[in-house]
Amino acid sequence: MPPQPTWYAGRDAIVAAVSAAAFTPDFGRLRLLPTRANRQPAAAFYLRRPDDAEFRAFAVDVLRVEAGRVAEITAFEERLVAAFGLPATLR
Repeated sequence: MPPQPTWYAGRDAIVAAVSAAAFTPDFGRLRLLPTRANRQPAAAFYLRRPDDAEFRAFAVDVLRVEAGRVAEITAFEERLVAAFGLPATLR
C-alpha cells in the first residue's frame, strides 16, 4: 500500500501545489469524507469531473497531528479506498 512519492515542506508549498491543479474549473469538484487510519484522522477525497454524474474516489490523506497542528500528510491512491472500508463512489 505505497503512499504517493511526492514531498512538500510547509504550508505555502502545499497550497501552491494543490492550487495549481485542483482549483481550476476543468479539474472538477471535490468532496471529502472524514475517516480514520491507524487511529489517526484521515480524509477520503472524491472527485466529480465536469462531465461525470458522480463523485469517484480520488485519494485518501492520513494526517499526523502534533500539538494540535497537522505535521504530516500521507496520501494514498484512489485504488486503495476499499482498503479503508470506503465506497468507490458518492452521489
